[in-house]
Amino acid sequence: MVKIALDARRSMIEQTVDSLRITIPAEKSSFSIRLLLCWLLAWACSEFGMLFYLPELLAAPVTNGSQESVHKFIYIWLAFWTLGGAFSIYAWLWEKTGKDIVVITPSQLQHIKSVLGIERSKQYDLLDIKNMRTLAPVLSKRARYNTANWGLLTIAFDEGSHVCKFGEKLDEAEANCIVDTIKQQFKSL
Repeated sequence: MVKIALDARRSMIEQTVDSLRITIPAEKSSFSIRLLLCWLLAWACSEFGMLFYLPELLAAPVTNGSQESVHKFIYIWLAFWTLGGAFSIYAWLWEKTGKDIVVITPSQLQHIKSVLGIERSKQYDLLDIKNMRTLAPVLSKRARYNTANWGLLTIAFDEGSHVCKFGEKLDEAEANCIVDTIKQQFKSL
């Protein structure tokens, strides 16, 4: 008989007298990390190649309408290409170093997204939070055969008329354990 090792939990829960701190590292997919890295290398070659060519383009006089159209296209393309590269760098850094940190005190829930130690934080009044639960990804008609996210959950809660989420792509047992721990310490949720 073959024994199958269970995956270790991704999350870490720290409990104090009056607060709960949940740290959930981003899911690390070696395939997507490698794919993004290859794409970023190609992006960098194109970006810096275009930036190298840009002074020559700026120095050339525009003599007709078609040249002006080409110049406009290159400027617009470079702007969008730069934004796409910045987004890809963020996505790669999120997969390598990102983490969701949730700190719950008797008065508030603070959700922190941290990448390379740079944090973005949102705070919610605990009295406004209702219906803490696990949430399965919604499959569209086009993606009904996509099994990549089956069995993976996100933790969600309602804050006013908004649904707020954290802890993407958690195993079902781990997501349920986190929600149960939160509800045990903070009964109102």
